Amino acid sequence: ITFGTAISACERGGAWSSALHLMRWMKQSRVEHNTITCNSAINACKKGNQWEKVFHLFRSMEVCKVSSNTTTFSTAIGTCDTEGKWELSLQFWCGMAQSRVECNTITVSTLTSACEKGGEWKKAAQLFGLMTSTEMQLSATTFTSAVTGYGRGGRWGKALQLFWLTERINVRCDTIAFNAAASACEKGAAWATVVQLLDTMAQKSVVSNTLTCSPVISACEKGSEWEKALHYFRLMASERMEFGTVTFSAAISACEKGSQWEKALEILIEMSQRSEQS
Repeated sequence: ITFGTAISACERGGAWSSALHLMRWMKQSRVEHNTITCNSAINACKKGNQWEKVFHLFRSMEVCKVSSNTTTFSTAIGTCDTEGKWELSLQFWCGMAQSRVECNTITVSTLTSACEKGGEWKKAAQLFGLMTSTEMQLSATTFTSAVTGYGRGGRWGKALQLFWLTERINVRCDTIAFNAAASACEKGAAWATVVQLLDTMAQKSVVSNTLTCSPVISACEKGSEWEKALHYFRLMASERMEFGTVTFSAAISACEKGSQWEKALEILIEMSQRSEQS
């Protein structure tokens, strides 16, 4: 009990090195590790960004025949998500099934995120489908991963369909979720839809940022809507958002397509001035 309490305290404080020291001390004292102490040590290492030690502890549990539970696997999969190791996250997922350990919303959401970040949008979509078919509770984070995945896969229509589903099931989306939907629609040159998303954000008092407005300008440029592109460019300036080269280029291109060379020149001058200031 004493070792367990101490390791748990290390976990809460993010003292991963101390947690590992106590684990070694337990072994030297011939006190058996159990699921709770191992989970605490694993989570402490995760908080300390010690992903190799997380995986080492997980494997040590298997060798020592200490039972892994949902928390153990969720922490390991969460580490894979953070470190961009989607393939390893799927291995842990298979391990859960083989060990007959019950998964929960957090586990599947994290796994979906890992696959999405790894560019495996089809796998992310399959996992999202699993959550809906088993009636797991869906969160904004889950939707964001699925929407981003579909967007990267060029399936902007499906991405948007999932995004609007959040309203029907009362899931409140944040800025990140809206940005994912805007980015997906920008790739499909669906300027009217991106503008609608931005208007919806305003209605719901969700704060927009550079990652929201840049896709809007780019989509308007692709749709030859120079007036709207310029409007949102000026909106970004009034809100003092950061501009990137892509945003400037899209705004200039939109004005060029609309034969608005004077406005394109104004933006080019502003781009030069901002570059000098930075």
